[in-house]
Amino acid sequence: EAPIGMIKSEVKSATLLATGQDLAFEQSGDRLTITGLPEIAPCPYAPVIRLEFDETPEVYPSWR
Repeated sequence: EAPIGMIKSEVKSATLLATGQDLAFEQSGDRLTITGLPEIAPCPYAPVIRLEFDETPEVYPSWR
């Protein structure tokens, strides 16, 4: 599981960039939880998950 917070926009899809694997996710309020990740990351240094949106993504401002 990979939780991501502070996302205002609705996510259309999530893809593991190294393999092209579509990932399951749930979005509730500003919290996105990506599931179905492989046990061993295909890229040991910086695995990347591509998120697709219908519109320009917006996030909530971070606390300072």
